[in-house]
Amino acid sequence: MSNDGIFNGSIRPKQIPAEWKGRPLKHGKNGWCWYNPDNNLDAVFIYKDSDSVIVVSGGVCVDRNGKPILGSSMPDD
Repeated sequence: MSNDGIFNGSIRPKQIPAEWKGRPLKHGKNGWCWYNPDNNLDAVFIYKDSDSVIVVSGGVCVDRNGKPILGSSMPDD
């Protein structure tokens, strides 16, 4: 089964809140961004080319446990 739907926004991962909005990544990058319409400093960036996910809370990247990653900042996807 292909995961392309996750990268083009046709499949919403179950961890993404239903009220969040989605859009393609900017700057010609291959992937998708889900963001909180009430606070655009909360977002999830899903990159197909590097097969990576970046979670941002309050404008700061966080690890899988929700702890801030020191020195990180929100990507300019």
